[in-house]
Amino acid sequence: MPVPRPSHRPSFGQRDSYREVLSEGYAHGRLNDAEFSRRTEEALAATSLERLEELVTDLPRGDLPVPAARGRGHDGASAGRGGRGGTRTVRQSVGAVMTVAVLVGLAGGVFAAPLIDDPQPGDRGSTPREWLRAG
Repeated sequence: MPVPRPSHRPSFGQRDSYREVLSEGYAHGRLNDAEFSRRTEEALAATSLERLEELVTDLPRGDLPVPAARGRGHDGASAGRGGRGGTRTVRQSVGAVMTVAVLVGLAGGVFAAPLIDDPQPGDRGSTPREWLRAG
């Protein structure tokens, strides 16, 4: 899924997310009645993510993702959130963690298999048939 750009038109879901940030700001006393009403109406009429960003710039954003920056700074880092080039979604993070877990599990199985399957002197074997023969 592509990272949204500030110039992109917002979807209904994105508008709702920004309105939730405004509602939280209002509920915590960061916006008065008139400011909340004005910003909510502007959020409904916004034609770009950039405009929605301007409406919440002075409020805590919670889990609201940051659209990708328009350009790059002089050091080549993306402007915006700590120099990262966009945001990592929860799905990407979970996928990365699962991949690492599978690789660690496979590596552990490869190295542990000889220890498990290697019979030691005095063992009766690993199957009931071998137990009978050894018995």
